Amino acid sequence: MDMTSNQVDILHNINGTTDGRIFEGSFTVYNNKLYAVSFSGGQNNNGTLVSFDPSNNTLTTLKHLTIENGKAFKSSPAFWDDSTLSVDNFTNQGINFKIYPNPTNASFIVNFEDYDKVMLYDYTGRKIKTYSKSTSYNTQNLKVGLYYVSLLKQGKIIGRQKIIISK
Repeated sequence: MDMTSNQVDILHNINGTTDGRIFEGSFTVYNNKLYAVSFSGGQNNNGTLVSFDPSNNTLTTLKHLTIENGKAFKSSPAFWDDSTLSVDNFTNQGINFKIYPNPTNASFIVNFEDYDKVMLYDYTGRKIKTYSKSTSYNTQNLKVGLYYVSLLKQGKIIGRQKIIISK
């Protein structure tokens, strides 16, 4: 709808069998597209997940929901940032350095000299903290658990180690 002229343009007619029907909840914006779920219609009458690309006015049915893959509810689709590191790719790698004490409850020391920064990641690969090079690194405000310490030199990771934060 053009708000200045009150002109309404139909971009796509929803087809109950192909696209689903009764879209309730709001559209979710992700990667420059709009996503929505219908809670009925589609090939299995369990609803659909659709995306709308405003750059070319294309509505795409991504999934016909089934009992096995889910039933839509009156809500909005949820998306997440999938740019975290995978745990498989986050094992000890690179240079051999020591972290102590490990486990730690307040701070840790890196026994290695040739690095610029320390980055701390949680067990899911989400970056928690970035430290400038120092003599020790404070962990007092962190939750108990498994973390990964990465040493960086000139912006590149040169080594990784696991550390356990305890209280």
